[in-house]
Amino acid sequence: LDPNDRQSFYIMQLAQTKVPELKIDKLQAQLGGEVQREYHGMVQQLNQAATRSQQPVPQPATQSIETLLREASANIQVRDYAGSIAAANRALAADPDNAEAYYYRAAAENLLGNYSQAAADATRALMLQPSDVGSHDARAWAYINLGRFRDAIADSHHSLEVNPGDAYAFSNLAYAHEHQGDLTAMLQAYKKAALLSPQFEPAYKDAAARHGHEPEALPTDQIRR
Repeated sequence: LDPNDRQSFYIMQLAQTKVPELKIDKLQAQLGGEVQREYHGMVQQLNQAATRSQQPVPQPATQSIETLLREASANIQVRDYAGSIAAANRALAADPDNAEAYYYRAAAENLLGNYSQAAADATRALMLQPSDVGSHDARAWAYINLGRFRDAIADSHHSLEVNPGDAYAFSNLAYAHEHQGDLTAMLQAYKKAALLSPQFEPAYKDAAARHGHEPEALPTDQIRR
């Protein structure tokens, strides 16, 4: 090829360029891990909202507002997240300082993948009820998905200060530590979550398998709280 022929010279350069090998298997594994984490996180948000709905409304509310809060919770359970947000919005229109409505809206936004809005709503709930464990957990999950891992860890520790048996907080800690690359802390947190509640055993085992670890056996006589 004539080096003075610009087009021919570029063709020669391209032919000599070594194209790096694509790590398809590694990429697929990473995507699979993200899907696993997202799935487990959504299930856990659903379960926590369901558990909360069985508890008395923690702040005084009129019958109409309590009905709206129950509707917001029920809609989450049937995967009608937009309906849950609509019910929470109606509750907030009647009572702008209702922390429960902000919590349910945050949970629904998390399940829709609207993590910035979920974090904002959970923050509003915590401004009204600073020690609310569910709102700390909801915000931690939102922060994880926003890449704010230190903030997620801080929220999880706040939850555990109030309720040392909060398995959801340990699970969020595990997610955050995994993203930070601290696999030892990740496995320890997942194990604590699984010891507290059997619903976290699949997440614990999947996380260990993702990184080539064997999960420690969980005692069969462990008292689930």
